[in-house]
Amino acid sequence: MNPTTKQYTLLRNKYNLPELEQLNNFFEILPIKEEDNILRTIVKKLLEILNNNIKLFSALIQPDTSIKEMYEYKEFNDEERQEISKTYKQLMLLKRSGERTLMSYDEKELCNYITLVFNNWQELSKKIHYTLTRLEEAWKKEDLKKDELGYFG
Repeated sequence: MNPTTKQYTLLRNKYNLPELEQLNNFFEILPIKEEDNILRTIVKKLLEILNNNIKLFSALIQPDTSIKEMYEYKEFNDEERQEISKTYKQLMLLKRSGERTLMSYDEKELCNYITLVFNNWQELSKKIHYTLTRLEEAWKKEDLKKDELGYFG
């Protein structure tokens, strides 16, 4: 057992964390350098993944003036955008909670946060996957028509 795995196992037993293999399967957190703080490193990786998805959902709620964002925005109706907004809010809540947790340097808080994200990820990842599938399908459609994109300002 390598030092990172050994350290995580001790923390897992103490704080009832998810298995390291499961975390890695969902979030690709490994490898972690032996000299790094394992909990803070995991939280930072979780925040990176959350932030990438927040950018996606943000553009679907309030698109910039790029053709990509306007085209993708038009793929969803108002009701679907409501659901996208709810998912965005969930992602933002987890992000802000993680940022606050990083500021605390508290082992128990860091562990609780990791567990919180892990427990919410199954539901969130289904919503993200559905949204990405819809966007992929949108790009398979006919050519872009500039006049259909409109202005959202």
